[in-house]
Amino acid sequence: MLRISHMQTFTIGRSGDQPFDIAQTLTKVHGEHARIDIDDNGKWRISDLKTPREGTGVYVRNAEGDYKRVRSCEIQPTDFIRLGPQGPHSYTFMAHRVLNSKEAPNSFAYELRYMKHLHGKLKAQEDEREALNLKHSKIAKWAPLAGFALSFLIPGGTQIGMIAIRLAIMAPGLVVGQLFFKDPQKLKAIRQLRQKLVVCPNCGRPLSDYDVANLRCSACRAM
Repeated sequence: MLRISHMQTFTIGRSGDQPFDIAQTLTKVHGEHARIDIDDNGKWRISDLKTPREGTGVYVRNAEGDYKRVRSCEIQPTDFIRLGPQGPHSYTFMAHRVLNSKEAPNSFAYELRYMKHLHGKLKAQEDEREALNLKHSKIAKWAPLAGFALSFLIPGGTQIGMIAIRLAIMAPGLVVGQLFFKDPQKLKAIRQLRQKLVVCPNCGRPLSDYDVANLRCSACRAM
């Protein structure tokens, strides 16, 4: 039995057949810059239609929020794609935008719902880290004092000797305290990642909690 293929192919660029417009003033974007293929199994692939020498590049955002240049690779519908190097004349979009209807080509509803999901995921990690930091700060505070208190259980000895013993007992607690003291850096890293990943799909500005809750960018009004 002959199998009918339902693969979808979209040519992306200033003269591409994607449902959304790319301004002609974006000079780093070629007329036919990239192609997105969606196969029968729902797998997505993006390909650069230009050679490395003649093209300005296709970049895919990774899990750390950094854009990496690719020639051809599998992508997810929620991946952000940039056509051209970073700058005002490039174009960035979420891959899923190629599925926008012609009636609403500039709708960002899907992207903003995904941003809300991503925000919630990262906020949960942030809250978990804050709770852990609170626990660790208590350990960092009390571990040296616990060691000092235990030192009084050691019998007799010269005064200088006992001071040395107490300092030796406190040392592990001080080391533990210093190790846990570094935890705020992990919390800072999560917050920085949220700033890089939870952004407006139109203007690229980091979305505030208010923007996420209302599914609308308060800067460019994308919704």
